[in-house]
This record gives sequence, C-alpha cells and structure tokens, in this order.
Amino acid sequence: MMAAEKKKKSDKGFTFEEGCKRLEEIVAQLSGGEVTLEKNIELYKEGSEILNACNEMLEQAKGVIKVVDKD
Repeated sequence: MMAAEKKKKSDKGFTFEEGCKRLEEIVAQLSGGEVTLEKNIELYKEGSEILNACNEMLEQAKGVIKVVDKD
C-alpha cells in the first residue's frame, strides 16, 4: 500500500488491520486462561463486535473489487 493512501476505518474507529491485531490479542488473552469469567465475557463481546466490523469491511472491499473487475 502506498504511503499516500488513507486506510479506511470502520464505524467503530479502527482499520481492518487494527481490528485483526486486536482480535489476535483477545484470542491470546482468552487462550491464556488467566482472566476471570467476567473478563472472558467482556473480551468475547469485544471480539465479536470487532469481527463483525471486520467482516463488513471485507464485504465492502469485495464490492469494490467486483466493480473494478467489471471494467
């Protein structure tokens, strides 16, 4: 990606790459088994919201690619 290109942020305020990085952090915390049940639930909820936002960004990107491929 060129430096001049602006990364698109989700409605939640993060880029796809930032979302993926945060999901990796959440998975590591959940897999570690060292957090409370309440924290596990909080992390799961956050991860689910990030995953949904990232999936929306992917769908938007697919739409753009389909339009470009038609040309």
